[in-house]
Amino acid sequence: MNQDVSDASTYDPDDRVPQRRAKRFRARQWLFRLITVCMSLLIGLLFAEMLLRICGFSGFKGIAYSMPDPELSHVNKPLANVEVRGVDFRYKVRINSLGFRGDELRSSADTRVLLIGDSYTFGQGVDDDETIAVRLQQLLNQSENVGIEVINAGVYAYGALQAKGMAMRHWDTIRPDVVVFTHCGNDFADDLRYKDGRYKRLRAAIPGRRFLRENSALYSVVKPKILSILSSVGIYNMQLRFEEAGEGNLVSDLGAEWQKGRDATCGALLELSHICEEREARFFVTSVGFSSTEDGLRLSSDAQTVNEFCAANGIEFLDPRISFPTGMTEPWHNETSVGHFSPLGNRLFADSLYSELTKRGVFARESGNETNTVEN
Repeated sequence: MNQDVSDASTYDPDDRVPQRRAKRFRARQWLFRLITVCMSLLIGLLFAEMLLRICGFSGFKGIAYSMPDPELSHVNKPLANVEVRGVDFRYKVRINSLGFRGDELRSSADTRVLLIGDSYTFGQGVDDDETIAVRLQQLLNQSENVGIEVINAGVYAYGALQAKGMAMRHWDTIRPDVVVFTHCGNDFADDLRYKDGRYKRLRAAIPGRRFLRENSALYSVVKPKILSILSSVGIYNMQLRFEEAGEGNLVSDLGAEWQKGRDATCGALLELSHICEEREARFFVTSVGFSSTEDGLRLSSDAQTVNEFCAANGIEFLDPRISFPTGMTEPWHNETSVGHFSPLGNRLFADSLYSELTKRGVFARESGNETNTVEN
């Protein structure tokens, strides 16, 4: 057997030293480039943050009244007391020890009305004393229904599934006699994304998200753009559109998944109605999904779908339009808070709730010296 061993006998380990040095040099070059890119990106982001604050976001404070929750995705932060600030708006938010907006619960309340829903119920864009719950409480006090307490359990970006979870979490503490869920045009999308959990996993993957959400002006500006991109590729499930002009005609544009979103929302409402019936509480559904047309105020297609579902399943639907003026202008929208109700809009909506609930025998009418009661 012939074997050439001349290379092995003359091999010198030092011949590979230059090669190893070259590899280490190239590795250091790539590391230096990576560090340079990261530092440049960080400096750019800090510059953009500073520029936004100079342009009007000085003192910006995001949704600092919110905190993550393993079951409900997020909840109001107990005992939070903040002033939310933006370029052209600011409003004060105070959360009680249970995570509800407003004062602590009254121990002397004979009857409790629990309002559940999203940022409309919460009162995004207005101060604590201008929410739907506060206005409804004022109307009850004025009509001498002083034994009734209204509780604002609204949480921004909630759908019916999360609202139901919020009600069940605090049911034994509150023991509500009346529960009112307020539907919004994005509920089908909210419930679908909450049910499949994709957005929850995405948010968990963002490092420092809570700090950025509460303190960064840049985050608040960039986030809607990112969500729009994620929505277009089906990750976020937050595709929305307007049927006509006006925030009231905002609907969930989920395409082939629209039925799944509708089933998630309506299923949660049906389950909640059964729970209320079992626990001897009255359950009602209303909606902010309406806007002005030439023929008057019209429910959006999503709101009308919820209305029809309620009618078919014996759930009482409160028409929110009865106290709003007709016409093509909508002065009740808050221009600085993405179409949410202004103080005027919250007053009108609370007036509608009070009128509808009174008409249905929930709130007793004034009757001389007779004692006012609430029917269960």
